[in-house]
Amino acid sequence: MQPGSDPRGRRAQEGEHALRGRPRRASRSFVGRSADLARVGQLVAEGAPLVTLTGAAGIGKTALAARLAARLADPAQDEPLRVVFCDLEGARGVAGIRAAVARAIGVPEPEGAGERELRERMVRSLAAFGPALLVLDPFEHVVEHADATVGAWLPSVPELQLLVTSRERLRIPGEVVHELTPLSLPERDDLAGSEAVALWMERVREVVPGYDPTPDEGPVVARLVRELDGLPLAIELAAARFGTLTPAELLERLERRIDVLRGRDKAGGRQSTLRDAIDWSWGLLPPWEQEAFAQCAVFHGRIGADAAEAVLDPGGDDALFALQALRDKSLLTHARHDDGKGELGLTMYRSVRKYAEERLVASEGRAAAFERHTHYFLGYAERSAALTRKDPSAAARRLLVERENLLAVVRRGLASSAPKEVEVALRILVALEEPRWHDGSPSAHLLWLDEALAHPSAAEVDPRVRGHALIARGRVAWRVARLDVSERDFDEAVALAVRANDVSLEALARRFVALVLLLRGRFEESRSAADHALRLAIEVGDRRLEGLAYAMLGFVARLRGEQPRARMFVEQALERFREVGEAPFELSMRLELMYVHLDAGELDAARAYAEQALAHARALGLAPPARLLLGLGHAALEAGDPSEASLRYREARDAARATGEHTLEVAALACGAVVLFEQGRPLEARLELRETLPRVRALGRHLYSGLVTVVASVLEAAVGHLDEARELLAAAEQDLDAGVDTHLPALDICKGFLDLAEAERARTNGDDGAAAALESGAQRRLGAVLATANGAGARWVTELRVLARLLGSALATHASPAPAAPRVLRIDATGRWVEPPSGPRVACANRPVMRRLLVALARAHLAAPAGPSSFEQLIEIGWPGERILADAARNRLHVMLTRMRDLGLREVLLGNDLGYFFSPDLSIEFC
Repeated sequence: MQPGSDPRGRRAQEGEHALRGRPRRASRSFVGRSADLARVGQLVAEGAPLVTLTGAAGIGKTALAARLAARLADPAQDEPLRVVFCDLEGARGVAGIRAAVARAIGVPEPEGAGERELRERMVRSLAAFGPALLVLDPFEHVVEHADATVGAWLPSVPELQLLVTSRERLRIPGEVVHELTPLSLPERDDLAGSEAVALWMERVREVVPGYDPTPDEGPVVARLVRELDGLPLAIELAAARFGTLTPAELLERLERRIDVLRGRDKAGGRQSTLRDAIDWSWGLLPPWEQEAFAQCAVFHGRIGADAAEAVLDPGGDDALFALQALRDKSLLTHARHDDGKGELGLTMYRSVRKYAEERLVASEGRAAAFERHTHYFLGYAERSAALTRKDPSAAARRLLVERENLLAVVRRGLASSAPKEVEVALRILVALEEPRWHDGSPSAHLLWLDEALAHPSAAEVDPRVRGHALIARGRVAWRVARLDVSERDFDEAVALAVRANDVSLEALARRFVALVLLLRGRFEESRSAADHALRLAIEVGDRRLEGLAYAMLGFVARLRGEQPRARMFVEQALERFREVGEAPFELSMRLELMYVHLDAGELDAARAYAEQALAHARALGLAPPARLLLGLGHAALEAGDPSEASLRYREARDAARATGEHTLEVAALACGAVVLFEQGRPLEARLELRETLPRVRALGRHLYSGLVTVVASVLEAAVGHLDEARELLAAAEQDLDAGVDTHLPALDICKGFLDLAEAERARTNGDDGAAAALESGAQRRLGAVLATANGAGARWVTELRVLARLLGSALATHASPAPAAPRVLRIDATGRWVEPPSGPRVACANRPVMRRLLVALARAHLAAPAGPSSFEQLIEIGWPGERILADAARNRLHVMLTRMRDLGLREVLLGNDLGYFFSPDLSIEFC
């Protein structure tokens, strides 16, 4: 955030969750630090772009950040802020930081992009996320990457503030460091007013409710918290022993331990107070609890009861009893885990776990503990994956709650040279595939599979395991529209299956080969591959594989416009999935039947299947799938309700983003752009789609890439950008030339639009004869195309019918353009408020940048309607005198203007390659 800007502009929007995310280890009641809270809160309120909380391990940086985040985001506040808590504990390097932030703000990372594109996308994502306070916790282990992340983001995202916890300052320009010191200690033996004593008392009363120290205990408690240096974690560890030991006994043992350390360090200082506290706690444990504590280091994240019983071997005590004992002594702590239901589990503080790791290394049972951990979580992963067929939501929760443990096994396997260990890693990654989609991070899972399959020992793994891993990677790659990866992996899986004589694996792999061929537009080859898969499935008598093959045949038939055959194949697939209890595929087939009926123009039947699919998704605990929402948008458009269609397309876009389904996301954006065009808003439609084009083109030769590119070409032609339109048409021709005649009319649509645009240009240049000839020919061609879409026996699929709506709008416009209804924008003379043409008054008094831009754009409009104010002019008006790189300045301007559009100016604040301007039909009244 720039100095002087108003942080109140970051207030949480109505209906949003003001606080998003939680620290991994949820703290109990917060004690003390009122001065720290006030000071850091003041820094945030004053608009400091970067506040770094520093201090020693165990000092309470995370607790303070979490407390402040909750306070700032509290809906009871007059102006609650939008706060996002991002856990960086597992992040490694720039890519790890970026991935963690992307997950926190809810956007997927593009796969296969270069470093520069990833960096720029993160800046755009942060800007698009809107004004917020982003808490990054912790940062000390990645501080060397601060310049490449935080240092790059802040100048480009003016409405972003960062609160960072780190043992080391970031050394970024504009950073304000607030160092946390230990909790205040008692003066002499007086307990009053000491935060350290208050924390001690709070934690002791959790063990012994109502406890108050006796007069004799008071001085001992004061000495005890002083010996603990006022460090919150050390105090909590000591307080956990109360009830077993008196304060005097605790102090005696602690002092005895300090004496030992002083004996090693003649200066009398302690190298690490936190290590001393943990080491002291270790010394109080009986041998079997020491064994259990050390073995807990094999766990990452959650330590569940079942896992503990299977993995821990404390030798002399029951694992659960030992676990409870460790919990009672605060060497383990309760934490909520992100399983979708906030499931409780046990975990270790990081510093405590590090200490336990050291003890485990010295233990004779180290290798056996890791082996038990691996064995348990491999079985857990594969049992959970099998559950996906019945209850995908439950399977996802099971796998997500143990994701850290599962990935720990994967990391160990990939760090080994033994083929057996690599095979375990591959099997777990295959099991994680489906829940990874629900988690919205397919690109991250793709990286894991890339690393595992590239392992030097992967070639020695059981070919059937490798084949399933290749199919898993191909499926994930398909989700993120990396068809090149999918095609290679599915073909290799077929070859492996043939060599291993595994007919079931071959049937599965050939089914997915058919999918890639379909998306490439090679329909006959796709049908042949699906037929082959069906024959193999029948040969082995696998009804599930038969269902998958029939489903693929249905997809091919639908995209060829063969609705009766498509319906027959899909119903065959649905019957088999019901028979074997494949709930997710039942849902998928109901969705496909919805599309089959949409293709046939049978809206009532399509809606009925949509309702079935929605009910099925709810029964499975799933959010409405993006493809369902997209189909509902198509149905609304067919029914003549563009507002409902626009809403559904936005929902589909958001759902696809949440699950990382790039193809569906760009399809939803394209359909939304069609609606905007139909509503007479071609500039907005173009802007909506233009930013997505690089991602569309990244899909490669892909059916949806061709169709979306056609829409983009039409929109460029509609606003007079004929050169760009021709380039996009050429790209679309490459994508669609392998398709059958079912999709070739899309190219005719595009060429017809170019003719209409050429006619408009000829008329502007005074050549009415040429204009009339071009327009007449275009209307005949487009009229014929439109007739084939709506006539008897039409074989157009829904996607093309949506595209065809562009025709009706364009032809009607050229036939008899209708005047737009007058729109009025009222604005205070100094920009203190603005009233959009439709919508409530928006206060801008505390938004100085927005005020300056509003007034400047309004005055420019009055002087020359539709005359754009250049990017350079607006940057200087918004941020006068500031020096910033051109790209960063443009991005900052884009963020601010997007914010203005979101406040009610979307329909009237337009832009093109030259700059931004208000719609030409807009009337402006200064008040």
